[in-house]
Amino acid sequence: MKEGHDAEGCGEVWKPCVLTKKGTENKDLHTLARNVRGMEFRYGKELGIEFYSEIFGRWEDASRPFLQEGRDYWVEFLAKLNSVESPTGVLLSNTFKLTKNEPPHEKLMGERFRSDIQHFANFCRAMHVICEGGPILLAQVPISVQFGCHQSTVSNWIKALVTLGILKLEKKGYEGGGASTYFYIG
Repeated sequence: MKEGHDAEGCGEVWKPCVLTKKGTENKDLHTLARNVRGMEFRYGKELGIEFYSEIFGRWEDASRPFLQEGRDYWVEFLAKLNSVESPTGVLLSNTFKLTKNEPPHEKLMGERFRSDIQHFANFCRAMHVICEGGPILLAQVPISVQFGCHQSTVSNWIKALVTLGILKLEKKGYEGGGASTYFYIG
């Protein structure tokens, strides 16, 4: 393990990707690779083969009941690491930075609205553009990390923007990890 990076303490990287049924290995391994690359993006450096092996080992141990005999998941994981185009969190991070100093939405002007909800509305507008007018996924945990707040704060922002007619619920997420999607209607 390099410079104190401990795979045990990195459950947010591998635990969401643990297999819970057969047939999802390809998708879940790709998500694992995206999560590892996203972690490297946050640290600003490649974490290396020892770290990859430790993270993969934890994923493999937890996924064992659903793994197919004779399939080389380690090589598949390494191949997916090589093909990651969008590391987890990079889009959020870049969008967060780009929207920080934009003027607030007209419905959010005035002293009653703090700059954080104004920034969040700008973030939603930018995500709307990135998604070419389609629904935007508003996963509260990664957004709360970017904004440095609790996920309940993000939940309140979303609900407030719905009340103000800036966002409209497109599809409610599912319990246990599925984020809701919204249309930005400005």
